[in-house]
Amino acid sequence: MGQSIERLRIAVDGVSHALAPLEHADDLRRQVLAAVHAGGGFLTVTTDDGSKLSILVTPATSVTISVVTVHLQEDTADTQQAAWAPPSISYDDDDTPFDVI
Repeated sequence: MGQSIERLRIAVDGVSHALAPLEHADDLRRQVLAAVHAGGGFLTVTTDDGSKLSILVTPATSVTISVVTVHLQEDTADTQQAAWAPPSISYDDDDTPFDVI
């Protein structure tokens, strides 16, 4: 079975932002609802590029949280593979990897 990851996006009044992998949809929903019930409040999230984004959420703010499951291909997924090693290169006696001065 292949591996997959969930990608979160948040759209605020039509402007969409890709979120960092550490953000969770359930936590975001709770924070948005708490801000709305309080009459307004800031929601701070980390975007995919690592920057922090503070969003003022009020009862009039339109917030959409979307979750997309991305299936990773086996040949591109970072599975527990051996550490990278440089390729082995052999030279003939007549062919040296450097110039002789």
